[in-house]
This record gives sequence, C-alpha cells and structure tokens, in this order.
Amino acid sequence: MKIKINKILMAMSLIVAILLSGCHKKNNDDSFVIDSLEEARGNIQNGALANELGVPKSINHQLDVSISGIEQVYISDEAIYVPDVPAMYTMECSRIELDAEYRKRVAEGIFGDSAISVYDGQPTKAECEYCIEYYQKIKDCPDVAYSTIYSNMIEEYTDLKRKAPDIREKNTDFSSNQYIGIINNQQYLLTFKENAGYCSSVYLSLYPDISVYNFFGITEGFGAVESWGSLLDNETIYSDIMNQENLSDETAENNTCIYTEDEAVENAYSYLNCITDMPMLFAFTNPLFVAYFQGTTDNEYHINDGYDITFIPEVSGVKQYAAGLYYVDYMNSEYKNQSNMYDDTHGIVTNGTIFRVALASNGLVGIGCDMPMEKRSELEKANLLSWDEIVIALEASIDGYYTKHKTDYLQIRFNSIELSYYPKETDTGFIYVPVWVFAEIDEKINEPVQLIMLDAQTGDVVEIK
Repeated sequence: MKIKINKILMAMSLIVAILLSGCHKKNNDDSFVIDSLEEARGNIQNGALANELGVPKSINHQLDVSISGIEQVYISDEAIYVPDVPAMYTMECSRIELDAEYRKRVAEGIFGDSAISVYDGQPTKAECEYCIEYYQKIKDCPDVAYSTIYSNMIEEYTDLKRKAPDIREKNTDFSSNQYIGIINNQQYLLTFKENAGYCSSVYLSLYPDISVYNFFGITEGFGAVESWGSLLDNETIYSDIMNQENLSDETAENNTCIYTEDEAVENAYSYLNCITDMPMLFAFTNPLFVAYFQGTTDNEYHINDGYDITFIPEVSGVKQYAAGLYYVDYMNSEYKNQSNMYDDTHGIVTNGTIFRVALASNGLVGIGCDMPMEKRSELEKANLLSWDEIVIALEASIDGYYTKHKTDYLQIRFNSIELSYYPKETDTGFIYVPVWVFAEIDEKINEPVQLIMLDAQTGDVVEIK
C-alpha cells in the first residue's frame, strides 16, 4: 500500500542517514566563539521567575570544557524557555500497580454497567463469521499482496470457528490482563500490559480490528491504515506530529467530526481519572483519519474524522518535559536492547505518564496510557540555583557525562534550553523535580540528538533511565 510504503521509505531514509552519520565524527560548520558568559547572553527575561534567577532571553556561549573526542560545546538558544510561574515545586509519585483492584477500576470506569467478559485471545463463533464475511467481500481486491493476506485470513478464521466458543467467560475477579466490553453497541478490547514493573500500560482498541470499517462507515474499501496506529506509540510526542507525511494541509483542516476540538478534549478528560491519579494537562491534538483503497480500485481515499488527543503530567500548571529520544545517539545504542526503554511499540521515550485518547464522530476509537502513576505527596516549593550557577554546574558536569555516555559528535550545540520538570527515580518511586534541559535539536527531524538534564536545585545531572 502507498501509505505504508511511504512510511517505510521515510523510516529507511532516516535510518540510513543516522547509520552513515555514525561512520565518522560529526561536526557543525556554523561555529562561533564568545569570550565570556556576560557578553554571550542577552537581556534578562521579564518573567518573575526568570528575572529572579537571572535567566537571559537568549544565549550564544562556548562552554569552557575539555572533553576527550569533542572539540567544542556551545549553549546557543535564541529563546530560552522559563515557565511564567512564580515558583517551581517538587512532587512525589509512584507507578500504579496493575492489580485486580486497579483493573476493576479502569474497566468499570470505561465500560460502565456494560457486561465485561474475559478475553483469552480467541474469537467467538460470531466474531469468526463476521471476519470471514468481511474478508470474503474484499479478497478479490486488485492488490495481490492484500488479496493473498485476505484469503489466508479466511482460512485462519474458518479453522478458528471450528473450536471457537459461542460466548465468552464472564469476568468475576479481574484476574485477567484482557477484557471485552461494549460502549454504544461497539465492542472494545481492554489490555493491561506489565513491562518488568517499569513501563506498564493500558490500551483500549476497537475489537475486532476490522470493525474500524463499520465504525467509520466504509462499505467498500480495503487496506485501511489508521492515523492513530498504536495509541501506545509515544515516540512522536516531542515533535507533536503523527503520520503527518500522509496528511495534506487541506485534509488536516477539513475535519468532518461532529465535535469541535474543545468538545473532544473535554470528552477525553472524562477518561483520565479512571486510569491515572496524576495531575495531567492537555498537550496537543492531531487530526484522526483513516486511509484506504476505495472499492476494488487502487484509488487511495482519506476519511478525516476526529482527534487524537495527548495529555502529559503537570506540576502546578507546568507540563513535564516529554521527548522522543530515539535519535539521541548514546541512548539509542545503550538502551536499544533494554525492555524498560525500547521495544517495537514504544521506541525510546522519557519517563512519566503519557495519556492519549482517540475520538471520532461515532464515539470513542481508543485509549492508550503508558506508565500510569499516582501522586503521593503535596507540592513542596523548590529552591532553585541561579542561571549563572547552572551554567557553572553544566561546565563541571559535562566532561563526566560524555565520558560515561559516548558520542560521535565533534561539536555539540545545545540550541534548545528550557526549565521544566522531570520524574527523577528514587528508592521508593519517583519525585518530580525542576530540571534544566539542554538539548540539541536536529532541524531536519525536529528531534533531540543530544540531551543533558540538570536538577535545577542542585545542578546535578539527572539521568534518564
């Protein structure tokens, strides 16, 4: 299919570029040298907190560091970001255990009084017949690859039907990790996934998968690709885009959803409390669409109906730092084989709850929540170091940081600097602390390729793990 091929080619081109760039030391030709921090920084910002800390509006400064293998390190940002708040705080929290009590809370919060059945991975006879009927209708499509897949699916569901139960086992004690429930006559699959006690997740999706056609009123079509893909695929959080290569500006603007964006966000908020106990803020919205081939032709068609809405944790009205970290060179190599940081679904993302809801005219499409957490303490005001103290701490820390985390870059330019929050891991859970984030953003992919965080209270490095 064209969409899938385009996505694969794009991914391959990015991978090739990264692999090629890793074959030699990277340099940045736009170099400059400024003798002192006082000359490098612009005027102090007007915001109360920024003014108190002495944070400049902008900075161009070469750090006084000596790092083996790295020639220069710059902090160079035209607009350093400091939240417009009077103070920053700390807040303790912990992961929510996905026990029976929690699964009950989530399932009943989503499905209400609807009957909830245990899902054991097997379809019922009626579901098998539904799938067979659908694949029979589209198996003669002109795409040979799809036609072969659909013929195989007919055989598979015909075989499954022979041993499929008439009805499912009713839930009694919420001891399972998967459940089937109904919302407005649409069937959904609710999944709880443990990941070595680290990045647990909750996921709600249309069931069976092919019900997406009926849900969006597609009577003649095949090869559907949904814009939301997996609602647990959070590596796109930082750049605020999702499948944008498939969307023209016109498609993004002509959203046929019967709900406004504000109404959809308000609706999405209603699902928050049953899944996470963290204070969450609306982060951004993407258009929701389905792309498919129409009828028995190879004409591609888009239905742009709905919203994919993302929420991230907040501390006193300030969002935590959230980023896709796949292109941060040392993280990709260090964490690729560690299940708590990387797998085929999640990529490499920052810690903390990420909550997403997909809504369309016909109702709820799905929910995805990575790392559901709960707040364990009230806010405590943090005593922050001044800007000059942070720069001194950065210079003192960076040699050891890059000795520990090797990089292929000859020159590093932190061109995105912000004061934010990050959940620092402790012996008993996590504590949200104010952090200074120094990132180098690659303009071509709009993702960080270098990243270091400092605790804004102590100047210590905060490791992402």
